[in-house]
Amino acid sequence: MRFSSGLRGVALAALAFVSCMAEARAESLNDALIEAYRKNPTLNASRAGQRATDEAVPQALSGWRPTVNAQGTAGVNETYSGPSALFGTYNDTAGTQENLTIKLDQPLFRGFRTIENTASAEA
Repeated sequence: MRFSSGLRGVALAALAFVSCMAEARAESLNDALIEAYRKNPTLNASRAGQRATDEAVPQALSGWRPTVNAQGTAGVNETYSGPSALFGTYNDTAGTQENLTIKLDQPLFRGFRTIENTASAEA
């Protein structure tokens, strides 16, 4: 049995339509809005900008927090001297040195800077 070219074209179009329908999936309006909200680059950039703005409040509040600085040194001193032709003695001295400095600064009053910076960041 032989198909005409018109019938063959209709059969191919129907086959292509059926194969496309297998790829399509139904989704609710709510799912479509969620996907659009999640993948929209403009909205993602706006959310990133909002997160940066929100970070200003903790930075302003950090004016009340203390700062801690620590500095330490350690060393070894060793001196050896061997037998001397004149005195015939041998000296051996060794020692260590350790030093640790910790500094804690707690701001009590900063000229209202922390209060003003916090109010500005919250606004």
